[in-house]
Amino acid sequence: DRYIRLQLSLTKGHARASDEHRAILEAARAGDADRACALLAAHITGAGRSLLDFLREHRAENSR
Repeated sequence: DRYIRLQLSLTKGHARASDEHRAILEAARAGDADRACALLAAHITGAGRSLLDFLREHRAENSR
């Protein structure tokens, strides 16, 4: 939970997360489990990547 909140607040990812959650839900409601799983995997990977990118960028700025 801590990392989710951190990722959302630092990367301003609320709008993207909402859109991605909606797409995952729509796929699940349509019974398209393969699509829902693919969207979920992309969502988790993308959220992690955005947090790592943010941290790397700010670490570089602070080390100057």
